[in-house]
Amino acid sequence: MKTTVRYCECGALLPADEPKARLCQACRQRRLEEQRAEHRSLSVENEARRDETLAPMPGQHMTIREVVRAADAMGISYGKFVGLGLDKKN
Repeated sequence: MKTTVRYCECGALLPADEPKARLCQACRQRRLEEQRAEHRSLSVENEARRDETLAPMPGQHMTIREVVRAADAMGISYGKFVGLGLDKKN
């Protein structure tokens, strides 16, 4: 069986007993840290965006009881009433 010499992208020699390895241990650890940092930053952005957009504004929406009564009066379901955006107060 012929063994080939393979190198990591950093130039380090890859172990011959791991044929599927493409990165050395140091590069693998570095890439993992980069992915974790990227994921953390996306999570922080999403959390900040969620805090801005989903913060309930007092007086902007009808209460559930008001929505149910208005939907019944119009003869449509609660979900359709809310889906059409009719639950927002002007």
